[in-house]
Amino acid sequence: MLTSIGFSVAVYNLAVGEVERPAPTEINRRPDFEIIFRNRNREIRANLLIKHVVANLIVLVFGAVGSYFLARWVLKPVAANMEAQARFVSDASHELRTPLTVMAMENETLLHSGATRRADLLKQIESNLEEVGKLRALTDNLLKLSLDEKLEISNLDLAEVADAACREISKSAAARKIVVKNQVKSSEISANRAALVEILVILLDNAIKYSPAGSVVVLSYHSGEISVRDS
Repeated sequence: MLTSIGFSVAVYNLAVGEVERPAPTEINRRPDFEIIFRNRNREIRANLLIKHVVANLIVLVFGAVGSYFLARWVLKPVAANMEAQARFVSDASHELRTPLTVMAMENETLLHSGATRRADLLKQIESNLEEVGKLRALTDNLLKLSLDEKLEISNLDLAEVADAACREISKSAAARKIVVKNQVKSSEISANRAALVEILVILLDNAIKYSPAGSVVVLSYHSGEISVRDS
């Protein structure tokens, strides 16, 4: 807008300077012509001013509208990136919560037990190391996803993946006295194993969390669709 106004002022001054050039000497000697030229110059200056004001108003309106849509277009990837980051943080916190919950529950149970044997401690350490390994795999996958790297796809047995997911949530299910029935039959699929296990764990974890104690959660697979059904 400042550029448009500056350009308009410069053009206006140049135009007025051309219009107000002195008339030829022989015309200046005639009073009637002098009045006509003075009135004409005044009218031209007024018309120039009005046209420049209108032109700058048009530039202002179209510039504002154009800037609005341009700003939205420029900010669209920024907004998408912020939304993706928020979703990533939410997913990461959800995925990391399950192994941490398992470790905390097992350690608290062992801590409050009356008599703890050396074998129990060794078994608990092994379980903690297993959960730490899962956390390491989760963080590695999350790091790849944050860098927009594709996860490796391979041929898998869906029944084995379902068994792995059920084993991960077995302790949290037992704590709430919920039975998890795995009805997934052997079937070959193409997927990333760790990511698929994580997805199933999240679904099963939600089903366990929001189901009444003593109920049943069923994991099944039909016609290319995996489903988790709670009570």
